[in-house]
Amino acid sequence: GGDTDAEPTSSSGTAVVEERKDDQKPSEPAGEMTLEEYLNSCISVTQEELNRNPDTYIGKNILLEGDFSIVADSIIIGLWDGQGGVEVKYDGKSAYNANGEQVGNVISGDYGYAAGIYRGEDQFGTPYMDGVIIILGE
Repeated sequence: GGDTDAEPTSSSGTAVVEERKDDQKPSEPAGEMTLEEYLNSCISVTQEELNRNPDTYIGKNILLEGDFSIVADSIIIGLWDGQGGVEVKYDGKSAYNANGEQVGNVISGDYGYAAGIYRGEDQFGTPYMDGVIIILGE
């Protein structure tokens, strides 16, 4: 019976791997959405509004505008607006310019937009979002 042994491994092995890949990325915008459509679906919100009513926005796609700072390898938007800033968890992905071209890492002093899912405060009390895309202004 050499044939029966080979069967279960090949069929089960591949199926499991493919399923995992899909639910690995719940924060990515839906596949058929263009970038523009995704950005239009985000709630444009100010830092002050987030600070006043954070619970309103938890789990929602939001769009923040402001200056970026890098603090201990974390990307923070709006730190110098007197509001404390929101951390953008972005996992080393490239930022984009207004034309949708990749421009590389966000650096301190960049100005632009961060879009993603607002998560509220982390265990240190820092408000943060899971960044889907960062767009830098000119």
